[in-house]
Amino acid sequence: MTLTDERLQIRLADERDAGAVGLVLSAAFGAHRSSYTAAAFAATVPTEEAIRQRLATGTKIWIASRAGEPVGTVAATDEGTYAHAQSVAVAPGHQSRGTGNALLAAVVE
Repeated sequence: MTLTDERLQIRLADERDAGAVGLVLSAAFGAHRSSYTAAAFAATVPTEEAIRQRLATGTKIWIASRAGEPVGTVAATDEGTYAHAQSVAVAPGHQSRGTGNALLAAVVE
């Protein structure tokens, strides 16, 4: 599924997007690293390989882009009657523009 407006495009990510997803997570959470334990930060901002593993085991990850630049991401697992959204992240320069809301709407669809 792809959600598009004039400036924002949201689509399901695949293994080729692991680096871009990691960059968005790092940008969104990097400034807060001191608030996390090392293990918690590693879970919040996983490596590219860990992102690929999540995709391979059924986690769906959406990536939002503006003008080709990755600006947001959300991961979710299908729990049958509901979806469990995880790690919603929007790069700092793109926050407060509706990107997070649009990402969550993509999960619901």
